[in-house]
Amino acid sequence: MRAGRWDKMEIKGIIFDMDGLMFDTERIALMVWNQVWESEEIDPDCPELGDMHGITVREAAMRYETAFHGMVDYYELRKKKQALMEEYIHTHGLPVKKGLYELLDYLKERKYRIAIATSTIEKEAVPYLKMAQVTEYFDGRVFGDMVEHGKPDPEIFCKAAEQLKLKPEECMVLEDSRNGLCGALAGGFHAVMIPDQQKPDPKLSKLLAAVCDSLLDVPCLLEK
Repeated sequence: MRAGRWDKMEIKGIIFDMDGLMFDTERIALMVWNQVWESEEIDPDCPELGDMHGITVREAAMRYETAFHGMVDYYELRKKKQALMEEYIHTHGLPVKKGLYELLDYLKERKYRIAIATSTIEKEAVPYLKMAQVTEYFDGRVFGDMVEHGKPDPEIFCKAAEQLKLKPEECMVLEDSRNGLCGALAGGFHAVMIPDQQKPDPKLSKLLAAVCDSLLDVPCLLEK
């Protein structure tokens, strides 16, 4: 764990990302997306697509529309990807990130308010939360289809803070993606990175409250 920027404001709420942070689903998603792209002979490295971590489904569809000049239906691709993802998780189970349960228990015991702010749409995210048996831990829940603008816009985190009845400066956001962290910082939240598929770059790291190796490091960070 490496601590960065911090101040003496008391942290009262913790806002969790989901994919890549709570569950090891980003890795699975990339694997099945690669299968879909290969089967459809699509090049996913088009510069026009950019970094799609954390953006909404609607925004992703618009990027595909621009990148492939309307020749690729993102919604159809996403259906195929989701079917493969569900099949994989049904067969292998939902992989939970190290330290998730320990951290949630720690936060509940100490009366922190807890929210989830995930770009995944509600009908896809809720089954994961139920499967992992963590639904009851969350006092607030904001899904990708509940916001107009996806990450790196701060809207999703601001809605989560509103549900918790807290100010951004009273909340710590736990994220694994650059888009999510930039959104948290833009909203005035304390942003903590637990890297997954993306690694922290020096410029971003200087702005973060901390970079942790896993969710197990977060209690130590809060106690500091």
